[in-house]
Amino acid sequence: MGKKLITLKEIAKMHSEGICELYVNDKVIITPGARDFAHDKGFRVIYGEQEENAETIENKIDILLQQQYQMVDREQRKQVLEKILEKIKE
Repeated sequence: MGKKLITLKEIAKMHSEGICELYVNDKVIITPGARDFAHDKGFRVIYGEQEENAETIENKIDILLQQQYQMVDREQRKQVLEKILEKIKE
């Protein structure tokens, strides 16, 4: 199977969805423009395989709040996310 090309358009879509992490491994090529945009927007670029951890769970919850509950206010999503994570830790 070939490599996946990550373009500026894909990074901009991720940013609009509240995603702030980008995993890059030997199966991924990121264009220079996409890399620059990710850096400018504060993305965390992680080299290696994606692991299921708290940050990816946070991103998934954030996307769910936007898509399923139409929460567009970033601060409101942050507050809800914090409460969800508190409950998970109990």
